[in-house]
Amino acid sequence: MGRFAASKYKNAASKKLKKEETAFGIRINELCQNDPIACGVDKVVFAGEASSVGVLDVGEVGNVQARSLRGHGEFVRSLEFSPFNKDCLCTCAGDGMVKFWNTDSLTCTSTINVSEHVHMTRFHPVADNLVLVADHTHLRLYDISTQKQMHSEERSSCTVSWSYDGSLACSANKGGEVSILDIRCRKAVATATLFDSGKDVYHEWLGVDKLVFAGYKNRDRVFQSIDMSNLSKVISNIHVGAGSGVPHVKYDHDTRMLFLYAKGDHGFSYCEVGSEGTIKENSKEHCNDVIKGIALAPKSILNVMAGEVNRMMVLHQTGVSPTPFIVPRRSYSDFHADLFPETRGHVPGVDGEGWWNGNDGYRELISLDPAAHQTNGSESNGAEAVTKIEEEVPAPEIEENKKHKAVVSNLTTGQSALRNIEGLLAHRDLHYHGLKNVQTVFSQESNGFQIGRKYGVHHVTGSGGRLGVIDLADPGQNNTPQLEIVNVGSL
Repeated sequence: MGRFAASKYKNAASKKLKKEETAFGIRINELCQNDPIACGVDKVVFAGEASSVGVLDVGEVGNVQARSLRGHGEFVRSLEFSPFNKDCLCTCAGDGMVKFWNTDSLTCTSTINVSEHVHMTRFHPVADNLVLVADHTHLRLYDISTQKQMHSEERSSCTVSWSYDGSLACSANKGGEVSILDIRCRKAVATATLFDSGKDVYHEWLGVDKLVFAGYKNRDRVFQSIDMSNLSKVISNIHVGAGSGVPHVKYDHDTRMLFLYAKGDHGFSYCEVGSEGTIKENSKEHCNDVIKGIALAPKSILNVMAGEVNRMMVLHQTGVSPTPFIVPRRSYSDFHADLFPETRGHVPGVDGEGWWNGNDGYRELISLDPAAHQTNGSESNGAEAVTKIEEEVPAPEIEENKKHKAVVSNLTTGQSALRNIEGLLAHRDLHYHGLKNVQTVFSQESNGFQIGRKYGVHHVTGSGGRLGVIDLADPGQNNTPQLEIVNVGSL
């Protein structure tokens, strides 16, 4: 995807859900600055009241009663699920504790006492059991299987992130100083001061050599993409104006979709990232409630057969709103492989000790095509994930049973079985526009427009009795005359 290359995701649009399709009735801790929400394969967690963590099931909607994880002495700063264990959640707080939880049994499995004010943690994206811990004075690397401290360096960091392959890390502090680090070599590859506000700087890696940063410059909220080989050179720059809400970024490596938002705002921007790190803003999405945080859902729970390429879990003051991003297609009966490149599976590429000793490792890629896992699911790392996709699609019913249910519903409730049906306006690319000589004034007895299986017809201006014929298989801008002008006499 070059700078001006056409993208198959450019028309991706968010689907606004009704209130009853979201989870509401929760209470959050507004003091959580970094990651107040995280989404796993089957659980959604958020920073709850006081020092608790709220737990919901993925797909749990309505007026919910969240379960709680309690154990921290201060409010939780950051939450993150392990990329290799769907039930393993890591939390950190100002009490100096890094805790690991089993979200299925709702129990704490282990605790690391850092004895400092911990700001953020990040699981290694390739190696198993490694977690990077950023506290007030140090940056530390732990092997959580043994609770062994693999590395420690004096570096004040508020936010940290790993590159896509896990070979490098990035840290940033409140002074706006950003460092690219080779943890194993114990050195900083590059360092620069990019921002000047004294507030947290958030960042995501755009692969292995480029990053996008979110921070303040001269009181203006700024998003910048930068090549790590020259941190002083900005590739793309997006200004969103002044505001008190700290800007954040979320990035999907598979689709190159980038989401920009700020806490306290009523919307976010959807962008795409080019191969050279250029950022193209595609749309601005509005939210009815103030945004407190955003998490991207794992690819394994997306409804791929409906064209859902990403799903954002948006945290509000009293609820969580799933926000699917869907690419419009003429048909969703088949799996669209071009929309869903292979994604990383849930098996680590190397253990923590092996990575520390120089083995980079590699996470195997898996297909999101449900059909592929139906035939060899037992051999695939993503079989469990795709099974969940299949479970969300109800089994087909016999036609007689569906008719019987509809009749019983009408008799017992007095309501139509189709009372909740809704119309959906197709994307503009599927409209028929640019038609010429369309007659808009005609007798009340005339339909004005009619369609069949292959063609549509409409009145043509001029002498009466003329109809224009449209080929329904060819939507979009029609700059050529209609297929045929049929003269049927006066109408």
